[in-house]
Amino acid sequence: MGLEDNDVIVRRRLAQKLTFLVEDTLRHAKPSETELQQFYEVHAQRFQSDARISFRHIYFSPQRRADARSDAADALRLLLEEGGSLPTAELGDRLLVETEFHDETEQSISSAFGAGFARAVFSLKPGAWSAPIESGYGLHLVRVSTLQQAQLRPFSEVRERVAQEWRREQEKSAKERYLAELRKKYGLVVDDAIKPLFAPMAAATEAQP
Repeated sequence: MGLEDNDVIVRRRLAQKLTFLVEDTLRHAKPSETELQQFYEVHAQRFQSDARISFRHIYFSPQRRADARSDAADALRLLLEEGGSLPTAELGDRLLVETEFHDETEQSISSAFGAGFARAVFSLKPGAWSAPIESGYGLHLVRVSTLQQAQLRPFSEVRERVAQEWRREQEKSAKERYLAELRKKYGLVVDDAIKPLFAPMAAATEAQP
């Protein structure tokens, strides 16, 4: 009937059906144990356990202090001089979050304080008070007690997830190969009369870093 020639909806539905056919073919593919082991080793970072941290912090509010950074630096000097024996609750300001965190992931700390704070805290070495670290609330002195780095989980523990990731990668590669083959059947011709319309877009693309 030629409906695909002028009907956008029909063309989209045909493209969708074709995509489903490609995906359905791949769903029946079963990787060998060797393929899964190789995929697991190549993409090891995907199958690591989350790094976890425990720490205590002292908060200094920019809204309550004339110079929160200077006060935080003074408190750090006192802590270092006294060997960390000072009552930390008396050094900082109150905050509506806990002063101690135990066995937390970087994502949970990021949700509580912001991504920059989480990255900075996870880069600290355990056992010593840090220089002031900024969060969305203000400034914090932080003392990490324990830090467990991310570790690769055993293959037997994550095998099902490895298989899922393998299938997803295979589907993506197959779609790209199929579309590349389809593109070979078509040529692109640009009318010289409309080339000036593309000049501003080309200039903008080249200007991007």
